[in-house]
Amino acid sequence: MSRIDRDPATESAIADRLPRREISLPVTDVRVDGDRTTGSVMGARVLLDSPEPVLRISDSWPALSPGFYMVFGDERPRATGRDALWRVYLAADGIDAALDDFALAVGYLRTHGRRWQAKIASTPAVYPRTDAVTVYLDHTDRHHASMLADLVGSVTGRWNRVSAFVTELAPGVGFAQEPADPDPTRRGLSYGQHRASIVARAALTPGLDLAAALSAAGVDPVEYWRNSVADKHGVTEKHLVADKHSAPATPTLLAAPAASGSGHRVR
Repeated sequence: MSRIDRDPATESAIADRLPRREISLPVTDVRVDGDRTTGSVMGARVLLDSPEPVLRISDSWPALSPGFYMVFGDERPRATGRDALWRVYLAADGIDAALDDFALAVGYLRTHGRRWQAKIASTPAVYPRTDAVTVYLDHTDRHHASMLADLVGSVTGRWNRVSAFVTELAPGVGFAQEPADPDPTRRGLSYGQHRASIVARAALTPGLDLAAALSAAGVDPVEYWRNSVADKHGVTEKHLVADKHSAPATPTLLAAPAASGSGHRVR
């Protein structure tokens, strides 16, 4: 990771806004070799004091992703098929505004969320951006998106830009689903890179229809912010951005699951 991605003063300011909290991470593939015990945690092999099934660790990780400060929920969101995770993008024109949004979002999710994670761009030089804060929600936690939109909407003077590739839940609040592309060559792309690559390919390939290119990539050609295999429950973009005076408090798409369990940058 390049040193330009780190800003110690900003990382300290972020940490100061977030009360310290620990989470339990499952430890898998535990191996004991003499006096050395290792296990797999979040895909990385680590040394363990004892072969316990869980590891207590801070939920806040600066620079885990270059240029971003990450915070994790009690469980990580999953991204599989029709139940691929969802992203909430909070725009900000500077680090101070982004930090206000981040503190509000993390505070809410620590109390009400289960499977989520969030990150904030932790280098002031990269602002303004439409993905200053990105929240990742499990499909079963997607109802929190509308609450986050209402929560950050209370921040005065917020930057109200969103990417062209997302749907707008509120001024400066974008919403989109993690790509579920059958083409393995695009699976390592960020959300914004994924959508941009499809549009660019359609523009540069004679005879290639954009709608067909989107469909082939698993993208709904009309509601392009979601996957074509997503469980829509009969809901369209209109339900997400409807006037609050006429719409229910919680849009149908974002309704909580049943008790049965049943910039212009976008990453």
